[in-house]
Amino acid sequence: MQPPLLILAAAAPLRGRERRLGASALRRLRDSRMDRTLPDDSGDPHGLGRSKNVRFEELYADVAPALYAWAELRIRPALRARLEPQDLLQEVWLRGRKNFAGFDDRGVGFRAWAFRIGKNILMEALRASRSDPLPHPGWSSATGTLALDGIPENVTSFTQRLAREESVRAFLDHAGALEETDRMLLIHCGLEEEACATAAPKLGLSEDAAIKRWQRLRTKLRELSWSRALLAPDSDAAPRPPT
Repeated sequence: MQPPLLILAAAAPLRGRERRLGASALRRLRDSRMDRTLPDDSGDPHGLGRSKNVRFEELYADVAPALYAWAELRIRPALRARLEPQDLLQEVWLRGRKNFAGFDDRGVGFRAWAFRIGKNILMEALRASRSDPLPHPGWSSATGTLALDGIPENVTSFTQRLAREESVRAFLDHAGALEETDRMLLIHCGLEEEACATAAPKLGLSEDAAIKRWQRLRTKLRELSWSRALLAPDSDAAPRPPT
């Protein structure tokens, strides 16, 4: 599976904002792939550790743009002294790579698995901001921020490039201009892969109203190539059968 950045690079630009993502921007997208960080294969004669590492980094590069956009939308300004979107993305890499051996894609997709890690990190930051005395692994007791011990330079530079990427910024600008309910539907259903039935009560909507509203919004978003690559696979796409 190609990373979304390559999918974006291959997409034909549309009019308006997309046209400004011309040849130079598309070249930058092609250059935005994360260099692989391969483990020491000593003591692993069959190369199983190397194979798992390559697979993890392919999957991580695939989901990272959407995860970064989600972090930008989810992390409130008041929390950013403790947690920045790039830091969350890097911590997902650390925890994901550490626990990838236990990942089973028969149970849940990698995107949902990575987002679950991101949500855990965000919840830890929220609890810490409320003077939660319980220590959380990965956080510095001195600064109250993520320690990020062991992050390779290639992962840092990759997340920095994502933060500057014009297609991601265009997606965030578009999300920021949405009405609050639509923006939260985009977060819940478009990025977090929640069903409309789950998101609806959080937004004060009926399930049917949430489905119809999300379908209209999703249709508009999928007209934008830089948006299509960040959205989760379709959910609530078809009307439910009559009961």
